[in-house]
Amino acid sequence: MINQNYQSITNISLLKEISPQAATNSFTNFITFGDSLADVGNFYITNRSTNPESPPYADGRFSNGELVPEIIAKELGLSASTPSLDGGNNYAFGTAETGSGFSDEGLPNVGEQIKAYLNTDTPVESDIFFISAGSNNFFPDIDDEIIPDNIAAPASVLEGLTENITTLADAGAENFIIPNLALLGTVPYAKEGGISDALNSASTEFNSLLDTKLDNLSEELGINIIELDIASEIARIRANPEDFGLVNVEEPALNENNEIVVPNPNQYFWWDEFHATNLVSNLIAQAVIDEIPKNTVGFKNTNTFSLVSYFKNSLTASFEENSSDSAFTFRNANEYLHEFVISNTIEIDSANKTNLNLENEFYKGLASTKFESTEKFDLSYIPTFTTNNDSFYQIEFVDSIFKFDGLSLTTN
Repeated sequence: MINQNYQSITNISLLKEISPQAATNSFTNFITFGDSLADVGNFYITNRSTNPESPPYADGRFSNGELVPEIIAKELGLSASTPSLDGGNNYAFGTAETGSGFSDEGLPNVGEQIKAYLNTDTPVESDIFFISAGSNNFFPDIDDEIIPDNIAAPASVLEGLTENITTLADAGAENFIIPNLALLGTVPYAKEGGISDALNSASTEFNSLLDTKLDNLSEELGINIIELDIASEIARIRANPEDFGLVNVEEPALNENNEIVVPNPNQYFWWDEFHATNLVSNLIAQAVIDEIPKNTVGFKNTNTFSLVSYFKNSLTASFEENSSDSAFTFRNANEYLHEFVISNTIEIDSANKTNLNLENEFYKGLASTKFESTEKFDLSYIPTFTTNNDSFYQIEFVDSIFKFDGLSLTTN
């Protein structure tokens, strides 16, 4: 389901907002759990920096560059790039599965990763949790005679993930990003083992069950869940590889037998027999970033509105207790656009940030922007008024000037 506050994004194919209510704070911490698709070095540290061998692997990752959660976190102004064993907030381990216990390699599954996190930390409302797991549950050891029987039941894999989400929610976690699974039968390892059809069927069933389960968990636990439809994005890339500069979507760029890498690995979809290249991670993450509501910020004053951003450049916010004013800074925004404040007044605050007067309806609101230079923009045709040497423009014009995907308001 799509939350009624987000009707402007109902046609999004990659991101599905399942939140029963809008989050009320900017994200301040990006905590990651999962498997090799999210591991930035815990497996590597555990194996005394010998596996995955770097190079050719990138700094302990199971790829040749940054992974999807890292790229998303960076765009949010946060980090998911430091492994927990090195003091960071990325608890993912290669070979991990959903549920509790340990993998065949003796490394912590997601449930054990969460325990390690909760032993030292307590979730707060501005944390966002990324959980990427499930693939390893489905991959059996290749044995031509018993492979089909070794593939886990999708419902049991989902049960483990449900347990993981619930544990975090019970501890106070409110915001989650949960990716679904790619069609696992397309992985080179699966094709070599002759189990493509069985794995495609299992991952398709898992994704269908996941979709329904996340809807239910959001309602039952009162949490905000963003489901990332990675399966559809990967299918789109593989269907038209030339559009993304790819020349090979079947074979890995790395030959693990002799550790020889093709001259241009980012022209390949697969890095090794299980993992995609950094280019593919960036394509997936960017599609997510372009749609994800970066911050949904509420006010203490119930008579005002909250601003929701649907454009790539994220917002950060801060406000004082019992204040209906909120100061924002754009990250990675147009270099000529700086800070502004939204308020139910028209005054300029002591920090000399500019204000947006919301009045009673959004389209009547006025936005004042700080420019390093106005030479890049022809603002002469926009109705303005001036106070304290600041020119105010109607928000609809600001929206078009900077070519945002759109700003919208929702009532608290």
